[in-house]
Amino acid sequence: MSRYETLCAALRDLREKYGQHRVDCYTLTGQLIDGLREFLGVDEDLVSFFATQGNWQGKKVDGPAGALNLGDDTFWHFGVSIDVMEEVDQMPCHTIGFEFRLKRLPDHYLLAIIPDGPQFQISAASPEADLRAVYEHLYQSSLKRYGEAYRGYFVEGEPAKRFGF
Repeated sequence: MSRYETLCAALRDLREKYGQHRVDCYTLTGQLIDGLREFLGVDEDLVSFFATQGNWQGKKVDGPAGALNLGDDTFWHFGVSIDVMEEVDQMPCHTIGFEFRLKRLPDHYLLAIIPDGPQFQISAASPEADLRAVYEHLYQSSLKRYGEAYRGYFVEGEPAKRFGF
């Protein structure tokens, strides 16, 4: 093999590593969405991905390929939304959005809720158990937000706690 062919092979290997990294992150985020749906006991149309960067920023998308964007910080950025209705299958609904950043390391992932949420270490070999802590955090955060909204807006005067009704 010539030196040039060795360079070509090195480039091919690098592209394969990048591709596998992307697939691994898509797979984990797919597990995150599916597991959250199961945890909440809802149909797939109520928990969705949304893009936080790029051409689709702020829009709900069908899967990880549309939602995940690799940032200059070496993390994948994406969002997860939960549509909550006052009564099951009855409008109106309120959408709760969470933004994440994700990094694949050799034996685990780092998954953080941004801008100031917790960071979770997720096992690459068996992520299901570690993801359960993420689902619980999202659920408890949502309950807390609803529980504090009335007092925060009307009593404490925090404009960010206002709801549209």
